[in-house]
Amino acid sequence: MNNKLLGFVACIVSALIGGAIFLFLNLPIPWLLGPIAAIVVGSGLFKLNYFCPPSIRNIALVLIGYSMGASFNSNVLALIVAQLPWMLLMNVITLLFCFFLSYINSKIAKVDYLTILTGSTPGAFSQMIILGEELEDVNPTIVTLFHVIRLLMIVLLIPLMVFSPLFDAGNASMPDYIVQEQVWQWANIFPEGIIFAVVAVLCAFLGKRMKLPTPYLLGPVIGTAVLCIAGVQSYSLPPAITDAAQFCIGCYIGILLKPQQLANKSTIIACAILNGLVLILFSWALSHVLVLLHGIPPVTSFLSLAPGGMDQMGIVAHEIGAILSLVTCYQLFRTIFILLLMPPVLKLLWKHKHPLPDDTGPPCQNED
Repeated sequence: MNNKLLGFVACIVSALIGGAIFLFLNLPIPWLLGPIAAIVVGSGLFKLNYFCPPSIRNIALVLIGYSMGASFNSNVLALIVAQLPWMLLMNVITLLFCFFLSYINSKIAKVDYLTILTGSTPGAFSQMIILGEELEDVNPTIVTLFHVIRLLMIVLLIPLMVFSPLFDAGNASMPDYIVQEQVWQWANIFPEGIIFAVVAVLCAFLGKRMKLPTPYLLGPVIGTAVLCIAGVQSYSLPPAITDAAQFCIGCYIGILLKPQQLANKSTIIACAILNGLVLILFSWALSHVLVLLHGIPPVTSFLSLAPGGMDQMGIVAHEIGAILSLVTCYQLFRTIFILLLMPPVLKLLWKHKHPLPDDTGPPCQNED
């Protein structure tokens, strides 16, 4: 117990130092990227043993989920319905590209194709790792490595890209009523704030009971969005609370990343880095289709298709002033699409690779 307490204190102190340094250097999203960098350096260079309870991350996800859901209204819902065919098309194209890229990486790294494919699928981080553990011949260590490196590249590279001169954060091409300006006032905590808080927490636990992917994020997103579409006025979170949520997520992600344990896997690491970089660049190129056909701002289009999770992309979208509801919907649709499609596809590929010796024999006569 004392070791966990010391690890938690060390995590908070290191993360505060990292966040303060990033803030001083005026780097993007300092209270997310700063803690990640500081904890990775502390665990790798100074051999510090950090600890961060999952409840800290879950609380932060509820806050981020509210922030995402709070940007919905009936006009946004109409936009989503109009975008639904494009959501499906973009995800199909992205997954087909992942199949092709995984084949190339499997040949370069000399690793089983299913292992690389399971590790290359964008989004659904924990679910794909669990699925990789269930399939024989799929190396869960490599699957985890690919996802962690992609996650690291996403939280470090994409914020730098969207805050760079490559993108214009303006919303000039979208209708004015789509982008809701929400100003927080402490007077609004009664009754709207209490209503949203209760609904967000209840939906988080309900999502957990229903076994939704990332329930502490999806539950509040759905619950808050329903209230907003029903006409309940929502407000943006105070900057201090948003920073605190980013800080907690940064602590948790930083502890997950242990690059010092991967020093003897140079070829696989190189393929994982190449895989993440190519996926990001492919998403950036594909995002121009939405810009040209629908007039969606470049930042919003890129974050909607970026191979990251809803929480990371939601944080970046909030900071840059992108259309948060549209980013959330594209990311949410891809998460659900992948969770429904990829498990049966991967199992079908595994069965094709390992056909039963006698399909007509009784199933109980399966001998090793």
